[in-house]
Amino acid sequence: MIEDLAYRQATQARHPTVRRFGYLLNTTTIDLSKNLLLSWVELGKSGLAFAGASRAGKTTALRAIVAALREAFPHIVFVCLSSETQSATDRYERMFTEFMQQLYKDSSVRRRTENCHVFANYLMTLCRDRDASHCVVMMDEAQRLAVHQWEGMAIVWNRLELNEFGMCVFSFGNEELRNRANLIKASAASECIGGRIFVKVLDFDGVRTKDELASILQQYDEQLWYPSPQWPFTRFFAQESYDRGWKLKDETQRYWDALCAYSGVGEHGAGRGYRMQWITDPIHFVLKDCLNDPQCRPGGKPLRWSTAIELLCPTQIC
Repeated sequence: MIEDLAYRQATQARHPTVRRFGYLLNTTTIDLSKNLLLSWVELGKSGLAFAGASRAGKTTALRAIVAALREAFPHIVFVCLSSETQSATDRYERMFTEFMQQLYKDSSVRRRTENCHVFANYLMTLCRDRDASHCVVMMDEAQRLAVHQWEGMAIVWNRLELNEFGMCVFSFGNEELRNRANLIKASAASECIGGRIFVKVLDFDGVRTKDELASILQQYDEQLWYPSPQWPFTRFFAQESYDRGWKLKDETQRYWDALCAYSGVGEHGAGRGYRMQWITDPIHFVLKDCLNDPQCRPGGKPLRWSTAIELLCPTQIC
């Protein structure tokens, strides 16, 4: 049934390329971040933060990294939180949202401390339930937290240590997170935050080289599949051309040239890199073009990379 072109056209709305978080692409930045975090967690060391541009793929990367950490360290509690997302079903999110909302600047010190202890008790309960000696808190959209909220997190940390539980905090956010971290580390009054939560702030880069773009395109040809391993993404959208030997990776040079022309960046460097959403959106456009347009002939007629970028991407893509 799936071999039928009409069937694939009719069911393409179910494809993972349509959904946010529908699939994960591995990148150089994700590999570096994951390996570094694995080392720090193994050492029980806290304080890494990653700052990158909006739409660079930080939230998607965080989900993959947390999954890898949980697999590597089943004896550690991992709590993934966002400073902006409020979930009606996730107990971590509900507790954390309530905790953050209560930490108003005009709250009394006693009230704020009590709220911190409530959240600390919650984390300790998670540790006891898993027979874990410490927990790791992964913060997404961390640039949204104010200094007094980070101070609240330091109180939570102290509470856990008093009860012989360890705590590590790692943060992901946009470039404002770097600015906030620098201000906190420069303030003597916030020294306890800098030394525990902002030891190092690292770059979360996009796609910087043509070789990395080739690696991404190759994943559509091989590792990513739907609905079965016999149907890599590229084959689902362009079966005839794929079976004749054409692969999406063959488009690397043409796609890279289109990105460079649109951004005005030279071929040999893209600064902090092209942001992941502005890499994947044109790929989705071109793949759907291959599926739906009878005139589209991958491997023969050039694919519409420039058109895809112009239609879907903002002026600044890196």
